[in-house]
Amino acid sequence: MNLIPPSREQRQPDEVRGTISLQYRGMRIKGLDSKALDQLPPELLAWPKKRHDKPDLLYHFGFGVSFQQLHDYCVARDLLPNHYHGALTRYAAMVEAAVKEISRLCGAKLYLSTVLHIEYQWVLARYSNHMWHREVLRDRDELNAAGAIQRELGLHEPPKWYRQRVESPCGCFLM
Repeated sequence: MNLIPPSREQRQPDEVRGTISLQYRGMRIKGLDSKALDQLPPELLAWPKKRHDKPDLLYHFGFGVSFQQLHDYCVARDLLPNHYHGALTRYAAMVEAAVKEISRLCGAKLYLSTVLHIEYQWVLARYSNHMWHREVLRDRDELNAAGAIQRELGLHEPPKWYRQRVESPCGCFLM
C-alpha cells in the first residue's frame, strides 16, 4: 500500500475536507490533518514502512520560542521555588519545568530543539519529520493542543516546520 498522501487533486470526495487516512501497522488512522504534512515535500518525511530511509535533514513541527519566554512562563506560574528565579544556573530546570507544564496542559508530548531561524533559537515541537507517524494526533486533538500552547505562551503564529540546527564537532554550525 502506498503511504504517500495523495495530492489535493487526487483525493477521494470524503477526503476533500482536509483529512486523509493512513494505514500503519494494521491500524487505520482516520481524520489525520494533512495540512502540517503538506507543508513539507514528501521526500523529507520518513514513512512508517520505510523507517530506515530517513531523510538527512531534520525538521520539527511546532512553535518558535525563546528561552526568555519559557523562563517568564515558569516564573509567572510559579512552577519552581523562588530561589530558582533569576539564577542563570537554574535556567535549564526552569525551561524544562515550563515545557512539562505546557505539555501537561495541552495533553500532547512536547520537546525543545534548536533550530535555524532568524527570530528563534528554539522550537517547542510536537513532532519531527522522522517521528511524525508516531506522535501526530487526530485533527481535533492537534488543534486543541496547538490552541493550548498558543494560549499559555501568548503566541499568535500557527505552528510550522523548523529546520534543526546542526553543530559540527569543531563547534561550527552547519546548514
